[in-house]
Amino acid sequence: MMDDWSKEFFNLLETVTTEIEQLFQEMGDVVDDVTQEIQENLAADFDRCLDEFDDLCDRVVSQYIDFEGMHSEFIDPEYDSYNIKPAPDKPSACMGCRNYHGQMYGGNRLVCAMHPYGWEDSPCPDWEK
Repeated sequence: MMDDWSKEFFNLLETVTTEIEQLFQEMGDVVDDVTQEIQENLAADFDRCLDEFDDLCDRVVSQYIDFEGMHSEFIDPEYDSYNIKPAPDKPSACMGCRNYHGQMYGGNRLVCAMHPYGWEDSPCPDWEK
């Protein structure tokens, strides 16, 4: 009788152990499936993001090239960016001022930010060497 009880106990223990192993195996399979699905979706999303980034870069470069083409239309061809000097027809108050800009925009010369059309009287209150 005692042998039957211990035999049943060990059989039950073996059954529980087998069931637990099977449960862990099934959980591992589910985790593997979920992991694979996540990796596939992330790879697809990552590829899509790279494509969108490439498109954005192409648009930015295209806009930059277009801007470069337009840029030359607005710059006075006689403007020397290394030696900025006011045009002789500009007020003498602007001569030699470091604030002088002198670029043409739509046919209008921007003299400086403080005085877009120049300063008529000498000395200009914002003149700087």
